[in-house]
Amino acid sequence: MLGRKGRPVTGAHRAYRIGILRAGGPGDRRKLAPPKVADRGGGRGRPGARGNDRGAVTTHPTANAGAEHPRPPTGEEMPMSEPDQKTLDEMAERARAVGRNAYIPYSRFRVGAVVLTDDGQMFDGCNVENASYGLTICAERNAIFHMVARGKRKITAVVVCTPTPTPAAPCGACRQVINEFGPDALVVSACDGPDVLKKRLSELLPDAFGPANLET
Repeated sequence: MLGRKGRPVTGAHRAYRIGILRAGGPGDRRKLAPPKVADRGGGRGRPGARGNDRGAVTTHPTANAGAEHPRPPTGEEMPMSEPDQKTLDEMAERARAVGRNAYIPYSRFRVGAVVLTDDGQMFDGCNVENASYGLTICAERNAIFHMVARGKRKITAVVVCTPTPTPAAPCGACRQVINEFGPDALVVSACDGPDVLKKRLSELLPDAFGPANLET
């Protein structure tokens, strides 16, 4: 079939023209919906959609991701750069200061912690004990939960301070929570003595269980 100016009419347009003729001529065009022509890009204006080589629609994996709840790290990211010494010293001072606010009527073991996010913000926390011992929260987790409440999701470093002669590394539960947001974060443990323990979280918690294990 030929259309205007002798151009061939194919596919959906041919069916459309035949339908017009059967319906009684051009005057009945309003009775038929015009044919849908797929967008050459395959997206049809949908946010996050794009066309592949064959015109099929694919969706970018982050197109519909919720801005308020970004996905946590998977543990497969590039190693993080280490904060400079000035930043670590500032974190240690803040950790010592916030540790003075610890609520420790049972253990008398005072801990202060500061986490550093990927955009340079710091969040403090101290340990808070409870008469029901299992409800006690460590300083590290306290600081991390403050970070999360402020909308941050990525830890680059954690500094823990205890009033002890030797450094005390985070407990297993805190290591697991740090792993959720900073699988390769630098963890520094300071004390009243001269020693400082400095390790990556991946060293303190090798072969950790994390978000990547739950991906399907």
